[in-house]
Amino acid sequence: MKYPLIFSTLAVLSLAACLPETPTATVTKDTTVDLTSFHAWPNRESTTVDVNAIGRDNMVFVIDRSGSMDWDACESNNSKRAETITALTTFIPYIPDGTAVGYIDFGTNYRITVPLETNNTAQLMAAAQNDAGEWGGTNLGAAIQVANEMLETAALEQSSTGTYRLVIITDGVADDSRKLVATVESINQTPVEIITAGFCFDSAHVLNTPEDTVYVQANNTDDLVALLESTVKTEATGFVVDFADTVLTDATE
Repeated sequence: MKYPLIFSTLAVLSLAACLPETPTATVTKDTTVDLTSFHAWPNRESTTVDVNAIGRDNMVFVIDRSGSMDWDACESNNSKRAETITALTTFIPYIPDGTAVGYIDFGTNYRITVPLETNNTAQLMAAAQNDAGEWGGTNLGAAIQVANEMLETAALEQSSTGTYRLVIITDGVADDSRKLVATVESINQTPVEIITAGFCFDSAHVLNTPEDTVYVQANNTDDLVALLESTVKTEATGFVVDFADTVLTDATE
């Protein structure tokens, strides 16, 4: 059993001075998670370790650009793609310094738009603002597999220290669902946290497995921004997150 490390309340507080006020996104399951419990990486060793990367936080955006993202969002006349762009460009400038961030677009195919690196805000903003769609399929499984490979490479470089997160925005069922299920099962044996916004999509998604992943039903830009805020790292040790009302308490008191 895997327990993702999500810190919605502290993330919102830390960014409150910078980001516009937004409602907390609705999480589909009432779950209390002990943040001290997580899987270790499988035993892998690298002959080269980047000492400057020890303890680094890593995040890869996996963003749906399939044709359905051009359809109207469920609570506005804007397209789901336009609202996703707004949410990403609102959040990206406030990602903490030193965080390594990558960006993958997917539709029928996937594309590594921005490699997993630090100090790449300009590249991330450019990737997010690209409103070109890719008509056809929704091959989410292939995109997640590649994103996870990026995080595994980072883990080798930094001796498995730090945090590793996949942040997914998608609006539908994956066409490669078998590959997706198999990939997620493999990822859930590692410390990689899978955090998904089902944009204008209900809870019946393969990625909605409350014991292993975090899945949010997002219906508007504010919900997307709230989810993105929740991915910002805070100190994990000794805290418990109650997703029912996103109250953070010190479990050691």
